[in-house]
Amino acid sequence: QALRIDVLKRLILLKTNYDISMGRRGIKRIIFVFFEWLCKFWSKEFLFKKIFTYIKKYNIKESKEVVYISGAYDYLKVCVNKKWVEETIFLDFENEKISCPKGYHNYLKKVYGDYMKFPSKNKRGNKHNIIKLEIN
Repeated sequence: QALRIDVLKRLILLKTNYDISMGRRGIKRIIFVFFEWLCKFWSKEFLFKKIFTYIKKYNIKESKEVVYISGAYDYLKVCVNKKWVEETIFLDFENEKISCPKGYHNYLKKVYGDYMKFPSKNKRGNKHNIIKLEIN
């Protein structure tokens, strides 16, 4: 089930022009090119319905772990202890109060490692296809 959800999630990301193949080489690159071809046959709505069909099979009350499926990371990287995200707290961010999971430190550490340090230059990228446009 987890693999199916991960594949469907990646297809949805492709449908929204998210570059999931960035930095991939060899067989992984071939797989992502295949995903790009495959996603031409299904709408985002169809893919979302399939994901929700799989998700509804699980009982959240009995689970000790939860998965954030909306991001671009692999399933295992974002499978976290449910206690980390069950409760929220407010944190200050740029003169605003932002609701965050109480276990945000544990979550960020698992997903990003040392999240307070910038990644090395070769690990950075433009996965969101952001374009800087300067108008004089």
